[in-house]
Amino acid sequence: MQEAELKVLGGEDAEAYAELRMQALKESPEAFASTMEEERQNPDLVRKYKERLEGSQSFTWGIEAGNELAGVITLLPMQMQKLQHKATILAMYVKPAFKGHGFGSLLVEAALKQADKDGVEQVQLTVVSENKPALRLYEACGFSVFSTEKEAMKTADEYEDEHWMVRFLKN
Repeated sequence: MQEAELKVLGGEDAEAYAELRMQALKESPEAFASTMEEERQNPDLVRKYKERLEGSQSFTWGIEAGNELAGVITLLPMQMQKLQHKATILAMYVKPAFKGHGFGSLLVEAALKQADKDGVEQVQLTVVSENKPALRLYEACGFSVFSTEKEAMKTADEYEDEHWMVRFLKN
């Protein structure tokens, strides 16, 4: 595995995060509900991410390799009282140049450790059903599919199904 540093991202990382996010939307548009065009329409994109990274509603980890942000993941704990036993993983991405180095597993494990520490009992995520590498990663990290949403996302004239996955934690 290439040497890397895993850290919780803060406001000072907003610009690097925004750049990585735009790359993710360009290279894997089918994997995200947001589009590059929608993100570009926001003139304060870096500020939006700065506020999100400084907020207390979620945790975002980045993995740095060399002098660049190579991958990210966000854990969003549910806030409503009856749902506080759950959290969601979202915005997971590793740059193509860094795939196969174990960075995805490190990011997922960081999110799972935080969830477990916070007393979360189950972590959920969605993944495009055709994204076989991501499915293998999540399954290797203990997630299993519990439902498939047909035609979950639509781009122009094409639909993408999404698998809903869960990992139950033993606190």
